[in-house]
Amino acid sequence: MLTITTTARLGALRRRADRAETALTDTARQLEELRDALEQARTGRPVEPELPEGALSEGALLVFRTELGGLVVVTKDPTYDPDHGYAWQCLACGDSSSTYRSWALGDTRAGANAHAAECRAVPAGTAAAKKKEGAR
Repeated sequence: MLTITTTARLGALRRRADRAETALTDTARQLEELRDALEQARTGRPVEPELPEGALSEGALLVFRTELGGLVVVTKDPTYDPDHGYAWQCLACGDSSSTYRSWALGDTRAGANAHAAECRAVPAGTAAAKKKEGAR
């Protein structure tokens, strides 16, 4: 009898601990969101997300920031001649100039800049992206 009561109590304590841990995680996420909102209100611009390790390759020549803080990166394929072989990729939504083509740097820069101006993807690493992930 004592074993059953102890086991039931232990199970109840574990459930309470799990709920408390979930509440702590939610509170920490909300605190991060509030800090981001405060920073945005103070500066008037979106909070820049932390870049994941290795997000920018050594070949990144230009980086454009999107409206919500994502990055559009311009790179060069070294197998092309010096004036061609540039491409861009958005690290927020994954869109890109498809492949390395015989694009000159000016054309690639214009495409990357145009995409950065229009992209509304929420970049990974921001509180808004984490909240969106948690809602799934």
